[in-house]
Amino acid sequence: MFNLLYTHQFISKKIILALCMVLLSSVSIAKTASNENTVNLVSDSWLDDVKKDIQASLYYFTLGQSKHNNDTHYSAANVANGYQTKFTQQGLSITPSESQNADWSWGLSLDSITVDTKKLALSSGTLKVNGNQLEYQYGDITEWYINNQKGLEQGFTIHRASSNNSKLTQINLNINGNTLSKLKKIETKIY
Repeated sequence: MFNLLYTHQFISKKIILALCMVLLSSVSIAKTASNENTVNLVSDSWLDDVKKDIQASLYYFTLGQSKHNNDTHYSAANVANGYQTKFTQQGLSITPSESQNADWSWGLSLDSITVDTKKLALSSGTLKVNGNQLEYQYGDITEWYINNQKGLEQGFTIHRASSNNSKLTQINLNINGNTLSKLKKIETKIY
């Protein structure tokens, strides 16, 4: 089922890209025509905007279904960095793209959030996707990801401040895979 869905989505992208190319070539022909009555149907920035939209769509998340247990998931390729992401209710996994000829995997899941010394109860996360952005909603906490040419960015948003003016928030993550010995640096920024 998943292979069929993925193939269908891949073919759909090819058809859309082919239609865009036909449209772009017809616009070029219209622009080169020397007829005084030719009306410019598109703005000068239109072609650049279409190219940017097509490039951005390469990083969009798509819905898939596992062959083994019919679990649904979202996945997205990261063409610029050569890996594939897969998001399930249990967390994310990252593997190399087929073209990379490599055998590694890396995974991440939210374990807990502690404010001062109190461990917050996390509800079961629900997945929400919009283009190249994916979110896990855990009640008042959102774990979010943005997939683009720079890589896969992760962040957390705590929607409601603690009532006791807490000073320390700790986010505990589970990391798995066969690349742990190669993990050298985790960058943390707080805004």
